[in-house]
Amino acid sequence: MTHIAFLGLGRQQQKGRDRPKVILPRESGMPATVNLDDYPHCQRIDEWHASFILPLGLSLTTHVSACDSDSERSIMSTAVKLPCYCATLRQATRALTTLYDKHLSATGLKATQFSILQALDYMGQARNRDLEGALTIDQTTLTRNLAVLARERLIAVVGRPSGREKAWGLTATGSELMAKAKPLWEQAQAEIRSRVGAQRTRALHSEIFELVGAVT
Repeated sequence: MTHIAFLGLGRQQQKGRDRPKVILPRESGMPATVNLDDYPHCQRIDEWHASFILPLGLSLTTHVSACDSDSERSIMSTAVKLPCYCATLRQATRALTTLYDKHLSATGLKATQFSILQALDYMGQARNRDLEGALTIDQTTLTRNLAVLARERLIAVVGRPSGREKAWGLTATGSELMAKAKPLWEQAQAEIRSRVGAQRTRALHSEIFELVGAVT
């Protein structure tokens, strides 16, 4: 059985300044520490994350959140290809969410919030259950994000189709923010196409959407 362990952080004095080091458990069968001197392309580390995958020695993953070289965002990134379709799609979702969050950070929006605003921009107005179906999002996550967007006055109730049921729509403020966010979202889209290839990205987009329809 495969287990994931998250390692502790340590610091050591070297060359007159603190240098982060990763402390590995003895049973990992790997060196006691991984020092930054082994990775000269990264001169400055703000935050260091590390994990290793058991069975022992199968995989060591380390990541740095900031490095002097923009082209070297990670020291070593080793994703494990699991046999589970769900786990693999969740790996992709987490990676994509991080990328889109980075591009949208100037707007204060998270990727999930942007998706809701984008859906409302496309649909005009929508009830909670309409959004749940359109985004295949669970009720708890949707309700939490709608509350945040309403508090920021980016969305508002624009009608009540049947009694207490609410229909949401973008406010003027929400539309203005979407106008600012769309170019940043396009940058994220472009980065994906650049990394994966335009044709393959289009194919994956269609295939994943077909998968959603097949299992819902």
